[in-house]
Amino acid sequence: MKGRKIYFPRADKAWEETNDIRVNGYLNVLRFTKSTYHETAVSIALGGEIPYLKKNQFKRTRISPEKNLAYACGLYYEEYMFDSETEFIQNVIKNLKMRIVLVILYKNDANLGTEPVPVVCCGYDYDEDAFIIIDVQDGTTKNMNVEECSLFEGQNKLLMLNVPGMVNMKELEENYVISIATKLFIRRFFSFINAQVGDFCGISLFKYCLERGLKPIEIPGFQEHAKWQLQWLSYVMEYGNRIGSKELSLIQYIQQLYQAIGNDEYKKWLEVCLNEYNTNNR
Repeated sequence: MKGRKIYFPRADKAWEETNDIRVNGYLNVLRFTKSTYHETAVSIALGGEIPYLKKNQFKRTRISPEKNLAYACGLYYEEYMFDSETEFIQNVIKNLKMRIVLVILYKNDANLGTEPVPVVCCGYDYDEDAFIIIDVQDGTTKNMNVEECSLFEGQNKLLMLNVPGMVNMKELEENYVISIATKLFIRRFFSFINAQVGDFCGISLFKYCLERGLKPIEIPGFQEHAKWQLQWLSYVMEYGNRIGSKELSLIQYIQQLYQAIGNDEYKKWLEVCLNEYNTNNR
């Protein structure tokens, strides 16, 4: 019997407690490569949420957060999706045995919330047929069966954020990471600015509310999104002196817009946001 095999014995030593458990796995990987990025910087790099209305149903999403992180931090992005659980397990083990980069899997746990939680996989328990992961809450190694992995449209997901040079991370300036992530969010938030019919996304959702005499808070689910978004925007504001003046102004106005979703003030801030964006993009 092969027993319990940990291929990255130092991985749990790199664990660090985070305020947001959905950031923990990513930060764990970065710490393993000697990265010094702060948790808030990683949260910003993962991107803000984009609200949208699809067939009259409100949805909220971070668009490709792992790709955002890789893009902002200069990491190689490797993602693999599997229909077969057997192939999924075999590929996780294969990459662990190569000992090049930590593997990120996604845990489905009602105690951790409704969204998939990224976790670091550092080994495999051959006796129990289970992945060995680093618990996002306490940094200990625990087993996770394949049935506990989150499915993405019916498929299992394996992610690796690879460091150029394969050893320690040569970091980009944190200022640069924050600036890139902020510009990307703004571009996406305003990308559907002129939507007229069908789906409404980002700023066009606020325009949709204005045209129909609605307050955004009246849309079921929007208040929860706004609470999360305001937290993310506050992180960006902590780094306000590290981003461009144009981006800072827009982030401040978007923050004011979200703070006013329950009253008619949002109309004023919507106009300010649109005017500022149009001025900056002439």
